[in-house]
Amino acid sequence: MRSNIVSFTILVILISLAVPVCDGMIAVYKKADYGPSSGQPETRVGPGDVIHYTITVSVGCFPPVNLAKVNVTDSLIDLDGPFGDNNNDGILNHMEFWTYTGNYTVTEDDVCNDTIINTVTVNATGPNGNVLEDVEVSYCIPTIFSSILNVTKTADYNFGMGGPKPGDIITYAINVTNPGNVNLTDVNVTDSQIDLTGPRGDVNDDQYLNTSEIWTYTGTYTVTEKDICGGCVNNTVTASATDPCTNVLKDEANHSIPIQYVSASFGVDKEADYGPGPDDNVARPGDIINYTITVTPDTVLNLTNVNVVDSLIDLAGPEGDVNDEF
Repeated sequence: MRSNIVSFTILVILISLAVPVCDGMIAVYKKADYGPSSGQPETRVGPGDVIHYTITVSVGCFPPVNLAKVNVTDSLIDLDGPFGDNNNDGILNHMEFWTYTGNYTVTEDDVCNDTIINTVTVNATGPNGNVLEDVEVSYCIPTIFSSILNVTKTADYNFGMGGPKPGDIITYAINVTNPGNVNLTDVNVTDSQIDLTGPRGDVNDDQYLNTSEIWTYTGTYTVTEKDICGGCVNNTVTASATDPCTNVLKDEANHSIPIQYVSASFGVDKEADYGPGPDDNVARPGDIINYTITVTPDTVLNLTNVNVVDSLIDLAGPEGDVNDEF
């Protein structure tokens, strides 16, 4: 009976000697919630998305000990917490799990780096007053962005039943939009035919083409004879802008107004004046006949190189070249 007691005592001593003494270890777990598919490789975040981080801190060794002066910092966000200090003594007991939370809103600068790397650092003091080695845990979230520039062009005109003619006015409106998810800078809009005024629509007047804005430019064009002869009024607008990742975007829009060309023609009218006289106004030898020839265009186009000759007389003129372009 005595020998059994001795053996049991020796066994207990051996077990005690085999277990190392824990001077403190910190266990840190970090997760991020940014949508239903958080953590999946195909799930990415873009500007304006909100990431909710949760950090859990506990004692990470056995036999368990208590940790003091627990300090948790995050590289991106200010944390709320801890939640879970059950006895509110500021000591991380071995049965407690302390939780910290914080939100981060994705910026345009983040998306240019392909990933958002967030690191939490935890330090504490062990049971013997020893300062434990910092524990760092990082979480990487892939990003995505879409930078798109879109320009459209419309024309307002009223040529009437006869179609366009030189001097008619066409009013153009150009709309520039940003259907992507990042703001655009250095917006430049040029037109091949006209000087533009604008933009209108920069709501916050920050010179950024925001995703919710429509910038409008306007300008007028006067139809020329060259346009009539060419069969159309063709006009192209080109827009460019820069996204936050310094990519230069370009887009253009063309607007063409067809014109049905009508062949140029003119009319000639000739009158003779030889005064009242006997015998039914029959001209007699010595009578003077005054001829008047009137030439008029039957087209919207101006005519050049006008030449008028008469089989009997030398003509004086022309009269009626109002702007003296003959």
